[in-house]
Amino acid sequence: MSAGHVHAVASSADRRAGALRRIWQLAGPRRWGLLGAVACRIVWAVFVGLAVVQLVVVVDEVRRGRLDQADVPRIVAVYAVLFAGQVAAHYLSNRLSWIRAFEMGADVRLAVLDRLQRLPLGFHARRDQGDTLTALTQDMVTVETFAHAPLPALVGAIAGPLCVAVFLAAVDLRLAAVTMASVVVAVPVYLVAHRVFDGLALRR
Repeated sequence: MSAGHVHAVASSADRRAGALRRIWQLAGPRRWGLLGAVACRIVWAVFVGLAVVQLVVVVDEVRRGRLDQADVPRIVAVYAVLFAGQVAAHYLSNRLSWIRAFEMGADVRLAVLDRLQRLPLGFHARRDQGDTLTALTQDMVTVETFAHAPLPALVGAIAGPLCVAVFLAAVDLRLAAVTMASVVVAVPVYLVAHRVFDGLALRR
């Protein structure tokens, strides 16, 4: 990748960071609902981490011959609780992010329309109507979609492995170290792949 492409990719990353800050500003009072969605996704990651640790403990106890049929109901009950917690946290996260994201979109659209009504007629005559239509439709759909799905998913993708590693550390430090090592390896691979795809997108 040429120096120009690297600079373009870096500029694209800066623009995305700026866009994220702008979305946070646009959210206004709805941002607390989005924060609630992110918090629920972290709770989901905690339940996932506990489920993984429970699996490790069960496998280890089976290996040592410490479990019998009398323990099966207890293990099933624990997994049922953990699974129910994951489903509930994921549902609440999706519900909060969905509602607040589209409420935010409605607020912004109304604010834009109110602003447009206050502008002189000459402004609209000089401006391409397609720009205004795009801002009210496609651009806002992009903002709503990001706030609804990718943002909580990104938080969950980060919190999930961290929760698993923290809980595993209480059971087996070596296994926790292996888990974190896989994350450490995966991060630069993801960044390189993301940069390559960004470069391809810019060339197109």
